[in-house]
Amino acid sequence: MAYKHSQSSLGANKKHIQLTPKYRYKMMQKEKLKVMCRAAIEEACKRHKIEIEIIKVMPEHVHLIADVP
Repeated sequence: MAYKHSQSSLGANKKHIQLTPKYRYKMMQKEKLKVMCRAAIEEACKRHKIEIEIIKVMPEHVHLIADVP
């Protein structure tokens, strides 16, 4: 595990995030929607300087393991 070093701290801040629609509706069954969802998450993470380690888009939810600054 790699640690991040800043002026006053040293450590890792990894988060496991699961995004689930209401009633676990299977809204991402089509490949086009999976690609759009993944692209939107990657763009938001890039904008906020969040490093994605693992992202898995399932038909009814998304798993994301990210290193948060």
